[in-house]
Amino acid sequence: MQDLAKLTRLGVRTHGRISVLETVDSPPSQIVISLDYKTAPTPQYPVDVRAKTRARILMGARYPFQEPAVEILDPIFNPNVYPSGRVCLGNKWLATEGLDLVVMRVAKILTFDPETVNDRNPANMEAAMWFKVMLEQHPEAFPTEKIELEPEAVTKTVRWSEM
Repeated sequence: MQDLAKLTRLGVRTHGRISVLETVDSPPSQIVISLDYKTAPTPQYPVDVRAKTRARILMGARYPFQEPAVEILDPIFNPNVYPSGRVCLGNKWLATEGLDLVVMRVAKILTFDPETVNDRNPANMEAAMWFKVMLEQHPEAFPTEKIELEPEAVTKTVRWSEM
């Protein structure tokens, strides 16, 4: 439930560009989100652009000790997304990470953030080769968008001595 609250706050911090569309169970075992960032649905990017992408986050019985699985529900062409739609989140999972950070990583993968895209050990080799060529030919097209976040609101605690 805390992760769901963090995702809701993330939606506020992204001005609604990341939003929760659906949850299954309580506490959630699945969450469907919308990421309103431009990405490449096909190798015809930057001519062919997807403005919104839906993703499903699956949390197993051992979550948060076992990493969640993320599946992209709309067709995209990305080195870090298997042709099946499963997102490769990398090798390192920390139980303290939280779904908000996972979703931010997915958003950065979708927008081809240079610090996040892994084209050396890709989930989709064809997309990785395409990305390398496109990055040389159209460097201005990547990242597809810059992700901007409002800072997290800080609540000040008033101490008795300050009153």
